[in-house]
Amino acid sequence: MEGLKHSLLSIIQLCEKGYNVNFKSNGCTISNDSSGKVLFTSKRVNNIYLLDILETNSSNECLLSRSDESWLWHRRLAHIHTNHLNKLKSKDLVSGLPTIKFQDNRLCDACVKGKQIKSSFNSKDIISTKNPLDVLHMDLFGPFRVASLAGNLYARFENGCYIKSIRSDHGGEFQNARFERFCEKHGISHSFSAPRTPQQNGVVERKNRSLEELARTMLNESKLPMYFWADVVRIAAYVLNKTLIRPILNTI
Repeated sequence: MEGLKHSLLSIIQLCEKGYNVNFKSNGCTISNDSSGKVLFTSKRVNNIYLLDILETNSSNECLLSRSDESWLWHRRLAHIHTNHLNKLKSKDLVSGLPTIKFQDNRLCDACVKGKQIKSSFNSKDIISTKNPLDVLHMDLFGPFRVASLAGNLYARFENGCYIKSIRSDHGGEFQNARFERFCEKHGISHSFSAPRTPQQNGVVERKNRSLEELARTMLNESKLPMYFWADVVRIAAYVLNKTLIRPILNTI
């Protein structure tokens, strides 16, 4: 349905599950068929009956089935794809993740706004590094138009490992005498990808895109001000690092 912006509830399925749906001119109520207790109340907006599940006061029962528990975990884990959740569960890589089938059967407004899809390049079939930061793929995104709570326009990440080699494009932030002196001082080898060939620097391009998409998605859903972007980027990076599956090793 072109222009559809809301998830739909099946009245037939609600009735089959033991609910009673009563429509009126100004809204409708959904109650337990056996006890008669009203569980949910929706409002009529123009010609549509709207029900906000997240704002309901009912704490004992829920219209959502087991599939919606997967929807909750999709939101908890920074809106990563349900296929990735299934991989994490099938390999038992995340403690506490429920034994359910994560299905991509609902429209996530936040994901639609925060993500874009395009064809990707094939993954490498060999492991070219032995230790963390043997090769660090580098690029920058920013500066952000809105400063963070700390007044920053870029995100900064730290770790306890030593960088041995870096690879970047020919951007002016990397290809300059000052940066080269920094690399020489710390014994870092610096190589460049071919000009106008983003696939050679695709590792960092895709990771930057993932960080930006997840950050925008969480901001869209939570409706937080833009100056929280640094916090959500930090959360997105933490989740991606904890849930990354290396296809060659088949592990996190």
